[in-house]
Amino acid sequence: MTFSAIIVLFVSSLHSRQKFFFTTKDTKYTKHSKKYLRNFVFSVVRGLNYFWFGLVRVRSVGLTVFAALLAVACTNIKLVDTQLNKALQGKSASDILVIMVTDDEELREPFEDGFVSQLNAIGVDAVSSTNVIGARGDRKLEKEMILKVVHEYQNDAVLISHLVDVEKHHESSSATADPGGFYGYYNYAYEYVHAPGLYSTHTRKFVRLESSLYDVEIQKSMWSGRAESNLWHPKSEKRVIDDMIKVLIKDLQRNELIP
Repeated sequence: MTFSAIIVLFVSSLHSRQKFFFTTKDTKYTKHSKKYLRNFVFSVVRGLNYFWFGLVRVRSVGLTVFAALLAVACTNIKLVDTQLNKALQGKSASDILVIMVTDDEELREPFEDGFVSQLNAIGVDAVSSTNVIGARGDRKLEKEMILKVVHEYQNDAVLISHLVDVEKHHESSSATADPGGFYGYYNYAYEYVHAPGLYSTHTRKFVRLESSLYDVEIQKSMWSGRAESNLWHPKSEKRVIDDMIKVLIKDLQRNELIP
């Protein structure tokens, strides 16, 4: 019920009341005037009911919006761990293939597109595996498939990311491996995210995103980092993804691995 509709009802009730007074003579009510009196009372009651339910609805919507804003405000993104190959510090990557390893197809594209968009914004050419390889996220990519794309798009680096754990309170017991080479890391990440019983379910969800940047020419790790959010909520998912990516990209810039 809109505010304008309530006004219409109120004006209509006044109109009924006006007719009642015009058809009343002295203190003697006619049959016609009683009808308008009854209509006037019903209009006022109906208008008050609509007004009350309108307030309840607005209050409910307001609480929903407030909860969503609170969820976004409490994401608390932070960089929790980084490893840098100091021998390659300052060797800036200019064209990056972005790969998100996940068992959830709906997460692959938002993460990859987020990285590509933010890298492009700072002048780094980047392509996503979703667009240039196109295989489903749960399908394991062969090394030859990745190398073919790298050569076709002349990428000088590969950025591989995966969720270390999507948990609700305690840390996963799994440790990060050091497999060597970008495909060794990709293989490790693929096995990690598809391992049964990896994610626990406790009181509150946490998200940790791990990313590793590899030099294509020498097949060596240039950098790896983890960003963490203390809240993963459907209403704030896009914001959390973008903010975690932003934290990781800033560290890449700080170490002069991208412009």
